[in-house]
Amino acid sequence: VDEAELVIARVAKILKDSNTAVNPINVGVGCVMYCVLEMAKKDNIPTVMAGLGSEDLFAGYEWHTDYRNTYEPDDIQETLWRSFNDIDERDIRRDTAISNHFGIKVITPFLDSDLVEYGMQIHPSLKVTPEEKKIILRETAMRLGLPHALAFQKRRAAQYGSGFDKVLTKLAKKNKLAVSEFLK
Repeated sequence: VDEAELVIARVAKILKDSNTAVNPINVGVGCVMYCVLEMAKKDNIPTVMAGLGSEDLFAGYEWHTDYRNTYEPDDIQETLWRSFNDIDERDIRRDTAISNHFGIKVITPFLDSDLVEYGMQIHPSLKVTPEEKKIILRETAMRLGLPHALAFQKRRAAQYGSGFDKVLTKLAKKNKLAVSEFLK
């Protein structure tokens, strides 16, 4: 918890200094990015590849679940475009601020304009069904040799899988504040 608290404070400062929104999601996800880039820096790795954009392009966010239940392809496609249009404000600014802090280049192949153009032409039924998300990516992973259990493993958002969300909540509670107030 003490180590996580230091990372949280550092990430919040980086975001504030870069005029990026300091909120629980940005800080939680940013802490994971910070830790990865910190390790890369220690190992003299100048470039890191990230999967940013895959959720937006291939219907991987939990909130795409709403559209899985009604399963209207036009609604799904419209939601994916809306998600993509928000990616700069939602994710790129945060990740860029943290990567600039370390002087490490982050490559985002899922944001390549040719891939986005092609990916958005793929019918939503190949991306999401009422039962599954990111189908085309999962099927591709299996064809590349990943076991089914790994390819179809349930996705957990970075802030939850890492536990940073729990630490943020614990620290805010310890200080008798809401998480958003604690981050100010």
